[in-house]
Amino acid sequence: VGLQEEVSKSQEEISRRTDEVKKELAEAEPAVDDAKQAVQGIKKAQLDEVRSMGNPPENVKKTMECICIMLYENLKPSWDEIRKFIRKDDFIPGILNFETDVFKK
Repeated sequence: VGLQEEVSKSQEEISRRTDEVKKELAEAEPAVDDAKQAVQGIKKAQLDEVRSMGNPPENVKKTMECICIMLYENLKPSWDEIRKFIRKDDFIPGILNFETDVFKK
């Protein structure tokens, strides 16, 4: 009887947690969809403008650095390297198709 009670409690906890995660995911999905639409709307001219910056604002540099770290696994890209990454044909598709499962490990 004790083991059966433990299994039942575990199943209840799993069910409760599953419901919580589904709710959190449902709340986050609209923001993810909005972000994807915003990225899809980025024009080549806008990327060219960022790339042309010799010394970009810190927030721009940090954002682009984070993207390059995630997409290209370059742990400390220089601004020159970031500018080369922005030029790649797979830059925007890489952001849109980024596999977030790598962060679950």
